[in-house]
Amino acid sequence: MTSTRPNDLRQRVGPAARSRTQFADLISTTAALSAKANDDAAEQVEPQLSTGAAPRSIRTLALLVVFRVWNSVASRTFFVPDEQWQSLEIAHVLTFGYGAITWEWLPFVQLRGFLHPLYFAAGYRLLHWLGLDKTDLIIALPRIQQALFAAACDYYTWRLAYIVLPTSRAARWTLFASCLSWFNYFSLTRTLSNSMEATLFTASLYYWHARPAQYVKAIALMGMTVLLRPTIVPLLALHLILAPPTTPSERRWVAVVLTTLAVVFVGVSVAIDGWGYAKLAGHMDPLTASATAATAYPLVALNFVRFNLVHSISTFYGTHPWHWYLTNGWPTMLGPYTLLVLPTLLLTVSSTLRSPLNWFSAASVRRAWYLHLILGATLVYSLLAHKEFRFLHCVFPLSLLAVGQVMSQLTLPTSSPTRPFTWRWWQHAQTPRRALVLIVVLVSVLMATYFTRVHQRGVLDVMHVLRRKISAAERNDRLGATAGVYQMMPCHSTPMFSYLHSGRDVRVGWLTCEPPLGVPAELRAGYQDETGMFYANVTGALTTWDWKQRWAAAWPRLVGMTRVPDGTPAKWILMFDGLWQAYRGVGVLAEYDECARVFNSHAHDDSKRRGDVLVLCRRAE
Repeated sequence: MTSTRPNDLRQRVGPAARSRTQFADLISTTAALSAKANDDAAEQVEPQLSTGAAPRSIRTLALLVVFRVWNSVASRTFFVPDEQWQSLEIAHVLTFGYGAITWEWLPFVQLRGFLHPLYFAAGYRLLHWLGLDKTDLIIALPRIQQALFAAACDYYTWRLAYIVLPTSRAARWTLFASCLSWFNYFSLTRTLSNSMEATLFTASLYYWHARPAQYVKAIALMGMTVLLRPTIVPLLALHLILAPPTTPSERRWVAVVLTTLAVVFVGVSVAIDGWGYAKLAGHMDPLTASATAATAYPLVALNFVRFNLVHSISTFYGTHPWHWYLTNGWPTMLGPYTLLVLPTLLLTVSSTLRSPLNWFSAASVRRAWYLHLILGATLVYSLLAHKEFRFLHCVFPLSLLAVGQVMSQLTLPTSSPTRPFTWRWWQHAQTPRRALVLIVVLVSVLMATYFTRVHQRGVLDVMHVLRRKISAAERNDRLGATAGVYQMMPCHSTPMFSYLHSGRDVRVGWLTCEPPLGVPAELRAGYQDETGMFYANVTGALTTWDWKQRWAAAWPRLVGMTRVPDGTPAKWILMFDGLWQAYRGVGVLAEYDECARVFNSHAHDDSKRRGDVLVLCRRAE
C-alpha cells in the first residue's frame, strides 16, 4: 500500500508556526494512513496471510518454539513466588503425594483453580514414568512446557497484527518487537498463570477478529482464560462491547455459544477443582485435613472475588497509588519501547482532548479497539489497591501492535529534505530513525539478558546447592533425623520441593506470611505475620528461638511429610547475607557456620533481600 506524502509545509511562515504545522502534519499523516489502511484491511490484509500462509506459518511457529525453549532454559532468575508456589509446588503434590502449599490452597479457602498446575503435573508424571524425576529435568521440563505457550503468544500476536495493522510490514515488525521485548523475554516463559493467560487471551482475540470470525474457538479460549484467572472477566466484557459481532444473526449465534460454553466451563471448573482439593486433603495430615474441611463443589472464581475484593485480603501484600500502572507499570514493562510509543500516546491524548467525541465514536472504536482495550484494562486494574506488573501481561501483546506499527514507519526508506537536523529532517531521514530503532533493540536485549541471567539468580542457585548437599548426605547415609532445611528469610523467597524433590523425610520450614484470615477489617492495621514479627525484633527472635514452635508454624502447609514437628534443629539454614552480617553469632545462629554462598543481585528494593544467599550448616556436636 502506498502512503500519501503530506503537503509541503515549507512555505513562507514564521518558525513557530512552521513547527506547529510540521507537528500537526505528522499527526494527520499517521492518522490518515491508519484510517485508510484499517478500512481496507478486510479486503487486503487477510489474503496476504492466507496465500501460501500455511507453510510459512508452520515454519514461523517452529522457529518461535525453538527460540522460546532456548529462552526458558537460559533463564536463571527469580521473579515472584507465584512462579513456583502457585503452580509447580502444587503440581509436585498432585504427582508425588508430598510437598508444600500456600494458604490459598487450603481446603477451607479454595482460592485457586487446578487447571494451571495440572498442566505441569502431566510433565512431572511423564518424568516419573520414565524414571527421570531425580534428574535436572524436574526443573527444566516445566519451563519447556511453558515455552510452548510463550511461542504461541508470539505467534498469535503476529497473526493478530496482520488483521489489525495497516500493512504486513507492520505485522512483521510486531513479531520482531514481541521476540525482543525485554519483558516478554523475562516473564513469558515463566510458569505463571499470567503468562498462560496472555497466550490464551491473545489467541482468542485473533480468532474473534479473523475473517471469517471463528467465534467458537474464540469463546472456548476465553473460557479457559477465565478458569485460569477470573480477573479477566471485565476485560472480556469490555471486548464484547468494543467489538461485537457485526450482524444480528452472528450476535444470536454468539449468545447461544457463549451461554452453552459458560455452563460447560463452570461444570468443568467445579469438577476439576473438586477433585483437586479432595486429592490435597487426602495427602494432608489427618488433623489438619479435618480442621480444614473442603467444599465438595468449589466455585473458585467466587471465592477469589470474595477474598480479594470483598474482604480486600490482597491489600495485605501491598498497596499502590491509583496511577501506578501509568507512572510505573507500563513504562517498566515497555522498557525502551516507551521511547517509540510515548509520542504516539501524546498525539492520541492531544487529539482526544481537542475532539473527545471522535475518540469514542463507532469508527474510532472499530479501527483502534485494541487501544481502547489497553486503556480499559489499565483503568480497571488501577481501581484495585494491590498492583503488579504481571497483572497487565494479558494486554501487553496488544501494546506491541503499537510498537510494531511505529517501528515499521520509522524504518521506511524515505527522501530527506535539504535542511538537516530539523523536525522534518528527522521525520524523513532514514539513518537517524533506524538508529533509534537499533538503540531501542540493543537496550531491550541488554535488559532481557541482565534480568534473566543475573538479577535475583541466587535464590534459585542456592536450591541447586542444597539439593547436592541433601543427595550427598543420602549417599553417605548421613541424612539422619537432623535432616532439616529452614528458610530464615522473607517467606517464599525460594522454591521448595519443585527444585529439591528430596523425598518425604527431609523436614522443611520457613517464616510464614499468612494474611489476616478471619480478622475484622478494623483490627488488621496492627496485624503482623510471622515474617513481620521476626524482622521487627530479630535479636529477640533469635535468642528465644524454639525449633519445635518454628517447625509447627509451617507444618499445616506441608503435605504428605513424615517428620512431625519436634525440637530437632535444622541441619541447614538459608538466609540473605545482610541478615547474617548483622546478627552472626546471635542466639541460635551461634550454632551455625557459613558453608555455601551464591550471588543473588547487585541491588534490591527490599532491604530484607539484599546481599548474597547463604547456606549455614550446623556444627557437629
